[in-house]
Amino acid sequence: MKIVRFLLGLALGTFFLYAGGEKLLDPAAFQINIANFQLVPFAIAGALAVFLPWLEIFAGAALILRKPGAAAILISLMAVFTFSIASAWIRGLNIDCGCFGSSDSPTNYPLALLRNSALIAALGTWLWLFAKTAKSPAKSATD
Repeated sequence: MKIVRFLLGLALGTFFLYAGGEKLLDPAAFQINIANFQLVPFAIAGALAVFLPWLEIFAGAALILRKPGAAAILISLMAVFTFSIASAWIRGLNIDCGCFGSSDSPTNYPLALLRNSALIAALGTWLWLFAKTAKSPAKSATD
């Protein structure tokens, strides 16, 4: 079970390192992506465009290093991202979510919601595995 937890944490952590890194490449474009959701003022979108990629990167790295708080942070982020995407879809906005940096194509909302739901489930599974293996009496010094 420890190897499954390790591999899942590595895959998820790498995913968030990549997603955050792509956003860092063009924070001005990411600010526009955030503002296009019409949920926060443009100035706040700018602050989020600087903060969120770093949070994703640090939480992704912490997940690889087996820090359970990282999964909780990422589940929270994914919940907010999922709400934002659902809100845009319901309101009929035809926007690029900026999930992996900017693109010229609008978001495929059903696919984005499915992806986010799968990520939340995978992060929850990682947390469950972490709790289960942390309580194991045969816990090793390297775990």
